[in-house]
Amino acid sequence: MRRKNLLTWLIVLCLGIIGTVQYHLAQFSSRFDSFFGDRGDARGIVYFCEHWYQSFLGKANLLSPGLFYPTKGTLAYSDLLVGYAIPYSLLRGLGFGMFSAMEIVIIGLTFLSYLVCFILLNRALHFSLLPSCAGAMFFAFSSPKFFQLQHLQLQFVVCLPLIFLFVILLVQQSATLTQKRAFAFLSLSGLAFNLQLLTAVYPGWFFSLWCSLFLILALLFQPGRRFIFLLVRKFWPAISAGAATFLLGAIPFMLVYFPRASAQNWYTYSNVKEMIPAWWSLLSMGDGNYVWGWLAGIVRPKPAPAYWSELTTGIGVFTSLAWIGLTIFGLWTAVKTLRFRSAKKGNEDRLETRRVYLLFLGLMILATTLFYCIGMKYGNGYSLWKHVYHTFPGAKAIRAMSRYVIFLTLPMAVGFAFALDYGIKRVLARKTSLARSALMFGLLALAAFGVFEQFGTFKVGGTGFSKKAETAYLNAMAAKLDGNCAAFYVAARPDDHHGAAEHQYDAMLIAVMTHIPTLNGTSSQFPPDWFGLYEVKDPAYEVNVRKWIERNEIKGNICRLELSPPVEAFSGSAK
Repeated sequence: MRRKNLLTWLIVLCLGIIGTVQYHLAQFSSRFDSFFGDRGDARGIVYFCEHWYQSFLGKANLLSPGLFYPTKGTLAYSDLLVGYAIPYSLLRGLGFGMFSAMEIVIIGLTFLSYLVCFILLNRALHFSLLPSCAGAMFFAFSSPKFFQLQHLQLQFVVCLPLIFLFVILLVQQSATLTQKRAFAFLSLSGLAFNLQLLTAVYPGWFFSLWCSLFLILALLFQPGRRFIFLLVRKFWPAISAGAATFLLGAIPFMLVYFPRASAQNWYTYSNVKEMIPAWWSLLSMGDGNYVWGWLAGIVRPKPAPAYWSELTTGIGVFTSLAWIGLTIFGLWTAVKTLRFRSAKKGNEDRLETRRVYLLFLGLMILATTLFYCIGMKYGNGYSLWKHVYHTFPGAKAIRAMSRYVIFLTLPMAVGFAFALDYGIKRVLARKTSLARSALMFGLLALAAFGVFEQFGTFKVGGTGFSKKAETAYLNAMAAKLDGNCAAFYVAARPDDHHGAAEHQYDAMLIAVMTHIPTLNGTSSQFPPDWFGLYEVKDPAYEVNVRKWIERNEIKGNICRLELSPPVEAFSGSAK
């Protein structure tokens, strides 16, 4: 038995390592010199994690990073990144550089996301080894998630399968579970949700919306209602205490974000509409996808939409067809439940385990498909998302809503693992060994192809940059800054060909390295009346800087730092 378990975990770990290496091939093939994404948002995540580290050392005010000086409370302008900042700071304390520490955290969490999802599928849902591995690989290494590698905060999804795991364990053991153990499961689930929100809001918010859809569907069916009501009635003390634990854990999130929860910080629906996927998004997996890269350029509209990279949400043609099949199964399960008369009289408290579990599986599939349908753009641009935007709490703070597919790969992974596990059991039940072998080979080949559909490399955007060159450049720029500066702003040379966001991130990283705040910055939100400082090469930029200084009554020596990056620092991919 021990040898069998050892072999099982050897297979699991090997597949996870293969998937992680492929997912981060640019890093492994460059001997970890190529950093993720481009010189835009990926560097912003490094900046905020470094700010956390400097705060732990007592050298910075945690809630007010040194950007948009002298604006206070700017930590709330972005994701809080707690799940990144803690391991990042530990690695920085061990002597790793800024970019290397971030690289290790991202790669490690990619592998950990796979491992936690495997435990959910194999140990909690009891799917066999290969379906669990395939489902976990689909979740951890999915194409929509890979294509967002330049937005590193979206790589933090490890808490999502943990939330599912603890809730499923509670339901499975409900017949014999004590209040104390139920409270432990609920508290762990709530704390995992807290950590997700404290690290990256988007996946956590999409999870909340999906849960609402699932709960509405569950309450529409009598067995679902009865199951939920019996569970609540039995475990209401544990549920109440678990909810209190979650609310306590949510206090840091509320303290940081609630002061900024005003209408002036919301996105307009016209902003959001630009990032609602259309039909072609379902077939677009990036130009570098190994299987469907050729299809991306065909289905993408010409000229390409401004935010086409955000609309690259495809999961593969075969995988999409498989999900359509699972949706039909979900509808069949729902219809079958409606036709079934409930438990016999006198058995009101009996939880009909198998029937309810199959119903909930079907409803999980339907909630996922319904989410897809709500989050799509139809015909002349109409989308049901407009109703979510106006009614669901927090929806107006979500702009890049196409990122919902990253979360949906989790319930999809459960559905795919269930289908593959069911198929394997049916095949193994066949009496003819030749038919068994042929069908088993076919099933495994389809599963492998579904995973392989997710893999690719970056060909357009996000191709990476050299950590070595970037570090040398930042050190050179930081050395030019006078230590007597009360604050500084950056300026660009006439021949500087870099974009506005790059200049802003340059300023932020130099600020955190020198402990001198900068008037510059970029994030999800901006201070009122600041935006005149965004375009560094704008002829009115210097005038806008002076206006900002006067408006905010900034005193002391305000330094002007002219950026002069060496050409070799920004050649795209690391050489």
